[in-house]
Amino acid sequence: MRDLMAVSAMSGMSSETPGFADLTKQLYTSLGTTISQLSEQEGTIGATQNSLTAQTTLLNGVSTMLETQLGNNRDADMATVATNASNIKTSLNASYILVSNMKGMTLADYL
Repeated sequence: MRDLMAVSAMSGMSSETPGFADLTKQLYTSLGTTISQLSEQEGTIGATQNSLTAQTTLLNGVSTMLETQLGNNRDADMATVATNASNIKTSLNASYILVSNMKGMTLADYL
């Protein structure tokens, strides 16, 4: 912003104006610094954009997976679900009984 104001203030000046050379050198240096900073910001923005693109791809995959699971759950045969749930409950009960019975066993009982 300062550089733009300095350039606009230079209207009507010529190379013969006192301080013109110093002002142009300062502007040149300042604009070079500004260009470097803008290039760094461009790189940072590019990296952020790449990261966001990767996250978008990942989230699209998650969305597709969740939509598939939701569709599978909506289309599930309730009789099959009930049978599977009953089988899992029976297996868990058997496991709990087995663990309970094994708590009192000694090494000799295992052998």
